[in-house]
Order: sequence, then C-alpha cells, then structure tokens
Amino acid sequence: MLPETVNCNVHYSSYWERPYTQWKLSSWDDFYLEKYPNASKWKSHDFLGSELDALIKNLKPKTKNHNKVLLLKRNLEKLKSEKNNGKEEESKKKRKAVEEYSVRRKIGAPDNVKVKDIELWRVNVPFEEFKENSILLNNIEVKEKLFPTVKISSVFDDEIPELKIHFIVKVPANIEKDENVKEICKMPCPSTSASPGKWKKCNKNPLKIYNLRPPECSGPPVSLYHPVFSQFLLNYRNNELEILLKHYTEVLNLCNVAGQIYQNESDRQHALRPFFTSLFDGIQPISIVTDNGSIDDYVLLIDNTVFEEKAVPILWEYKNEIGTERKDPSIQGRCGYAKYWAQSQIKNNKY
Repeated sequence: MLPETVNCNVHYSSYWERPYTQWKLSSWDDFYLEKYPNASKWKSHDFLGSELDALIKNLKPKTKNHNKVLLLKRNLEKLKSEKNNGKEEESKKKRKAVEEYSVRRKIGAPDNVKVKDIELWRVNVPFEEFKENSILLNNIEVKEKLFPTVKISSVFDDEIPELKIHFIVKVPANIEKDENVKEICKMPCPSTSASPGKWKKCNKNPLKIYNLRPPECSGPPVSLYHPVFSQFLLNYRNNELEILLKHYTEVLNLCNVAGQIYQNESDRQHALRPFFTSLFDGIQPISIVTDNGSIDDYVLLIDNTVFEEKAVPILWEYKNEIGTERKDPSIQGRCGYAKYWAQSQIKNNKY
C-alpha cells in the first residue's frame, strides 16, 4: 500500500494548477476528485501516474525530491498491480460460481451441495471392464465410479454406446444426514419417545429411525454397510457351525440369571453386568447422559481410531419385567442409540 506519511513539497506549477501540494495518501483522492470529478478512483490514479512521469523528467536526478517522487510512482504501480490481480481472482471465482450453479441446476442439487462433492457413476459397464474403482452388483451389473480429472470420452473405448449413457449421480449424504440429526435432536428423550402415544408422531417425519416400527420404517440391508454383518447372518444360518462348550455354558448361565425375579431394574442390571463384561474382554459397560436429552442405561464405549473419537457399538436398555413402564424397550434403545450419534460433540455422525 502507499505510505500515508511520505510528504514531498515540490514546485510543479508548469504541470499542475497549484504551486505546492503535500503528497499524502489521504489527500490524493480529494485532490483528483476535484480535478477529475467524473473519473473513478483508479482512473484518477492513472492520471496521477502520467503527471508523476512528467514531473520526474523535470526534476534533477538523484535529488531528494526526485527520489521521493520515484518512490511514490513505484508505490502507485504496486497498488495498481494488486488491484488488477484482485480483479482477475474475483473474475475466476465468479466464473466458477456460474459453472457450479449451471451443474447444480441441471441435477436439481441443493445450494449447499458443492459440485466437487457430487459422485458420478457409470452403470451397465461390461463385466470384462471391471476395474478397481468399480462395484459389482449381484454378479451381473457393474457400475464404475468416475473421477473429476477424467474426461467422459476416455471412459468409452470407441463410440458412445447406443443412444444414451446411463449414469448415477450421487449427492453427498451430508445434506440428508444433517437434516436427520436435527430431527433426532428435536425428539423428546427416549423414555418419552418410546411410549405408544408419542412414537407414532416422532417417527412420522420423512427422515425416520429405521427400526421397523411401523414396518415401513426400513432401510437398506445392514450387510451392505460392512461385511461383518453379512458374516454374522451366514453364521446364524449355518447349522454345522461349531460352537465351543464354553459358549454353551455361558449362554445357559445368562438365561438362568435373566430368568430370576428381581425387586427392581437396578438389581437386574447389577446381576447381568458381569456376563457382558466377560463377553467384551473386561470392558465395563457404563451409563451416560448425552447432550441432546438421552440417559442410557448402559453403553459400550470403545476408541474409534479412524475418526479419533469414542464409538458406541452396543447400547443396553433395561426393563425389570416385560410390560413395565408402559413403553417398548426395543424402541427406547434405538432412540437412545440415535440420540448418541446425533450429539453435537460427535464430529462424524454415523448411525
């Protein structure tokens, strides 16, 4: 920027109309608005540059006044250069915004979805073209993820097949996830939400908790999310799967303890806790209070090294006896699980 304290008293009556002027940044704009009333600020600076050139030619080289005028000239050029660079950068941003708006309008994406976050998948890919970034669907259909750095024409060997190209455009899940988090945080605490009179209303919004209550509240098969779920289902249906005698004994003891009569819910929790502690290699289930209104009987907290935060793979909701407290423990437990992952302190909401 131009120095605001540089003064230069120079006689220039043959170039400007005033005999003397103190050259300060604060006075230049006023001076040129008076001299060139119809000129813009930056046009006025152009006029100033021309007159500085004329003044430099008529000053004795290497004198004090000559050097001060040269310094002012350099600062003016620097200021003009910075302005031009700023205009060019602003122009690039505007062009990019127009391009993003055009793409967003074509696919009907919300304003808060960035084009760079949209995934594009080519479907009906010939099986022999299966690549590392492809996904096999039912051993029949293959879809291939396309990357922003790859031209569409490079995906096809020869001509574009048939009359149309079939793509799947995937909008980032964050938008739906954020809306779902808001809905879950607005729900009453799980002990209230799980009552029959409240649950129908709570799970009526478009973004439901997929717990099959009512039955249409169902999502994609859980086995799609991780192979551990599909492996569990395979083991569950495998009648020839070998089970250790130790496991049979533990299950028998658990059923025996669970079938006892207890005075209250707390006594039941205390009696069953050792079985779960043993099952999870000594990790103690604990009770927690979330920041959005949920008090969970027990959760299993483990370190999630991927997201560097605590994860809850299991949540317990106890009832002393079936039918007590007039609410469904399976609904209450699922509400508590959703409430945990919808907390503001959880950076990566995944449920």
